[in-house]
Amino acid sequence: MQFRGLHNNYLITHLKILFMKNTYQIFFIVLILMLVSFLAGYSLKTEKEIIQTTTTTTLMPTTTVILVTEQQCINNARQGIFKHATWNKPPVAGENYVIGEILLGFGENINKNTALNFITENGLSVKNDLWSLKAFLVEVPEGSEISWICKLQNNEIVRYAELNGIGSIA
Repeated sequence: MQFRGLHNNYLITHLKILFMKNTYQIFFIVLILMLVSFLAGYSLKTEKEIIQTTTTTTLMPTTTVILVTEQQCINNARQGIFKHATWNKPPVAGENYVIGEILLGFGENINKNTALNFITENGLSVKNDLWSLKAFLVEVPEGSEISWICKLQNNEIVRYAELNGIGSIA
């Protein structure tokens, strides 16, 4: 292989000479990189250390997706365990959540019309438009809030489905 008419050995020889002339510059660059790395809390590792670390490290997923049936979802929700949140105490209708309402949030790539169609196709209606948050407050039949959450939350366009919680400032 040739480079602009020069043979590889000629190029390599010149690179070696250039490297020797710039050894001190390269040394200081490496030293600075090591210092910056140290200050940033990282350490430079040898190839052997990297291989050992890679082979002994167990990678854990950052999120765990547990698929549950609708009935399991309802049982969990009655205890305050939801797909996207866990309540401090079990939900009690009218006490810590609004009866007949759920919050329905949608994914980033979903437009407002698609979300509205999804809601009406499921026989529900919007009570309050919260689209600046990519969500709607949706009316559901009283007493069926948890069932609707469990039904809707696994749809691919839904980011979250939650009870409309009642909170207070102590």
